[in-house]
Amino acid sequence: MLKPVLKQVGQAWDGFWRVVIFDVAEKQRRLRDLLRRQLIKMDFGCLQNSTYISPYDYSKEFLSYLDLKDLGSKVYLLESKQKYLVEAKKLAEKVWGIEAIANRYNQVIDRLVTRFGIKESVKREEFLKKVYRDYLETLILDPMLPPDLLPADWPIEKAKKYLLRAGVVKE
Repeated sequence: MLKPVLKQVGQAWDGFWRVVIFDVAEKQRRLRDLLRRQLIKMDFGCLQNSTYISPYDYSKEFLSYLDLKDLGSKVYLLESKQKYLVEAKKLAEKVWGIEAIANRYNQVIDRLVTRFGIKESVKREEFLKKVYRDYLETLILDPMLPPDLLPADWPIEKAKKYLLRAGVVKE
């Protein structure tokens, strides 16, 4: 299954946060954990224990999920502009750990830059497969936020370019 956010990659952020607040009792822990997993699958970020945010509008998909699980009375889906809080990029860093994800992309780039020292084709092939797996794992962690919420030097495109140049993937 594709990440839902991939449908919206590259779109400009409308400036609204989608906020999910829920109160599911301890005796329904399993249901609460399922809800959290669904939010994470949809690339919502955890702001606090029972509060998740996203810059993307998933209201139709999410409301369908709430109906399916009969959670409508325990979950609130709000849309809000950010006021009097930290800068939006700083909030994204806090919620999604943007710097750590950027570091992972940069490690992929650094490893690809050093690959030319591997002479033996079998070892080079194994090395490139490992680097590609690392890239894919990073891609899975990446919430694919709108560019407005990312650092100017966000390294995903550079990592893709190096993977293409190394012949790991084709366009």
